[in-house]
Amino acid sequence: MARVTKPKQVEPVGPRLVRKPDRRTTSTPPPFTPSYEQIAIRAYELFIVEGGAHGRHVDHWLRAERELMESEATVRPSRRAAGARTKE
Repeated sequence: MARVTKPKQVEPVGPRLVRKPDRRTTSTPPPFTPSYEQIAIRAYELFIVEGGAHGRHVDHWLRAERELMESEATVRPSRRAAGARTKE
């Protein structure tokens, strides 16, 4: 009777794949980035409040962006869909 041998295992070639941690399991929410439209609206509001002073558009933009990011850091909206009721 012929003897059966196991086939040789082939070693993997190339870079070793490393599994990245699943983002869904982390407890920290992704950082908030205000949209272009949100920043533009707030920058325009600042422009109007300052009397329409031209030449300060970069200052208005950066201030609007900072204000929106700070306000979002203090108050995060709930992830619940609008109008959805919670069970009591």
